[in-house]
Amino acid sequence: MGGRAGGRSPSRGGRCVEDLWVKLTYGRPFSGLVRFGRTHKLPLCAVNDAFYIEDADQYICNLLRAMSRNTLLEYLSPEERMGRWHRAVSAVEMECFFSAVPEALDRARVLAQESDTGSILSSGYV
Repeated sequence: MGGRAGGRSPSRGGRCVEDLWVKLTYGRPFSGLVRFGRTHKLPLCAVNDAFYIEDADQYICNLLRAMSRNTLLEYLSPEERMGRWHRAVSAVEMECFFSAVPEALDRARVLAQESDTGSILSSGYV
């Protein structure tokens, strides 16, 4: 499950219900998460956990991961390896993948707009 810090007042147990959402990751199964979110009346949010842009970069990411674990590439377990779902995808690919849950795409757009740093960082700084 995802979420973000916010300035809204907490409702129960010190948590801000408005700031909780269920993270649906591109390339991964999400039907169970959708069911959970709808059952608990939590908004869904489509995300792309991107670690690389080009397909050829997948190998480099796995190599770097092996190096960070001080092991050989062959010894990385499948769970530790970068999958194809870690590639940055286009808006069209996101819309196709999450076509059954358009509200998750809408929430992703809202989150992206809220996360825009344009108003707090000057263009000269970036």
